This record gives sequence, C-alpha cells and structure tokens, in this order.
Amino acid sequence: MDKDTIRADITHRLKQLPPTLIAEFSQKIVDSLSSLPEYQSAQTIAAYSPFATEPQIQDFITRATSDGKAVYLPFIDSEGVMEMVRDTVPAKPEDINLIIIPCMAYDPKTFIRLGRGGGHYDIYLEQASTTKIIVAFSLQGVPNLITEQHDISADIIVTENGIQRK
Repeated sequence: MDKDTIRADITHRLKQLPPTLIAEFSQKIVDSLSSLPEYQSAQTIAAYSPFATEPQIQDFITRATSDGKAVYLPFIDSEGVMEMVRDTVPAKPEDINLIIIPCMAYDPKTFIRLGRGGGHYDIYLEQASTTKIIVAFSLQGVPNLITEQHDISADIIVTENGIQRK
C-alpha cells in the first residue's frame, strides 16, 4: 500500500474508535510514558497537542509540568518550519531531552513512523539526537511500512498495550 492509502485506512479506523475507548487507551499510554526512566531523567520534553483521534496526552503534559519539566509544543512558523516552543520561546533541538511523537502509522519492527505528509517531524527529528518516542494506538501498527531515506526511526513505541523498545 502507498502512503496515502495507509493514511486513509488508518484515518478510517481511528474514526471508528468510540471516544470512551480513546480515553481509556490514552490513559494507559500516559501512565506508560510517565513510568519510563527516560521521562524521569528528562528536564525538557517536546510533546504535541493531539487531534481528536490521536492519543490524548494532555494529562501527560500536565504531569510533566507538575514534575518541574519544561514542556515544548510544535509550532509551524511562517516559512513552514516546525519549532518546539514554550511560552513563544523556541527550543533548539539539541536542548530537548525527550520527544513524544504522534503518527498516522508506525512500523512495529523498524520503529519508523508515517506522519500526516507535511514532513515537519522528519526535518525536526533529523536535528534531534535525543530519545524519540512514538505514541499511537496499536491499530496504527503497519508491518513493512514504506520508508524513505529521510525517515528517522524512534527508540521507543508506546501504545495502550505497553512499551516496546528497539
């Protein structure tokens, strides 16, 4: 399957998930994220503001902030470049200790993600040399996902079923 077909298929499947199940799965993901040693040692975390069908990580962001961690969220500037910002102040990729990455699909063997097609995370992840964690629902796992030379693999995948390390 090509990338557009995979995106359409996953989007269809995600829209079938009832909000109560999204909430239940999301809480399991948040609990798993918060238990990671990489989370415990991180001082700066890049996260994301979820769409309705993505893992809802607002509780994770709240917990991280309560734990004294600086949380940065993606912002696309006027030139189409994604930055991670906190209170309108961007962070350099090398200053982020942990990156939480959403996806449309992921390959459970290669830890490569398929995004929404804009390439923003691909470009940002090229510059980041920190722990990269894909968060997704297990139904987004696609074996043998099409990869390209610019794709960056993650170190960890967290779903409602638990934590998977490379």
